[in-house]
Amino acid sequence: MTTSGDTVLRRARSALTAALMLMLAPAASAEISVAILDFELNDITGLRAPEEQRRTASLAPLLRDAMSQMNGYDLTAIEPDAQVRANAGVGYLFNQPEAAAALAEASGAKWVVAGMLQKSSYLFAYVTVRVSNVTTKQLIGEFNTRLEGPMTDDRITRRGMQRIAAQVDAAIEVGSRSRVRGQSKNSCSTEG
Repeated sequence: MTTSGDTVLRRARSALTAALMLMLAPAASAEISVAILDFELNDITGLRAPEEQRRTASLAPLLRDAMSQMNGYDLTAIEPDAQVRANAGVGYLFNQPEAAAALAEASGAKWVVAGMLQKSSYLFAYVTVRVSNVTTKQLIGEFNTRLEGPMTDDRITRRGMQRIAAQVDAAIEVGSRSRVRGQSKNSCSTEG
């Protein structure tokens, strides 16, 4: 038979164990704040086709949609005017991770994704994104996928952005673990 003192002690131990488990639970359960900047078009075909501009404008919303389907992301909005003011020219935020990180930091994001649609042929285009850690202002990964087919085929573009989203998700997961362990960044590049 147990005494009331033993029961109190057992409950206290259980409460302490539960509190410790909550404190030591992996940070992965918390939402990760990500800012996805509007994409830019680098069209060297000279076409400047309205369809390609429309497709470029659809890339960030498609990536946001794909990332929102994944667990654990809080997609932080960047005002389009703020992005325009921070951008010193086509490709500036894409090529300057510290500038993209500073823009995202103002919105409270921990990660920032800057993207570019590179059109060098009438037959295909490359979507390239760069993922940076806002705290360290370091590039942690660059990913791209090739879009082939008519620029008006939204299915091709959507599938491409889903591939990019999976790559961004993996990079942020690795970057988050590396940051927790105090490891240095690991940049990587893949092609979808």
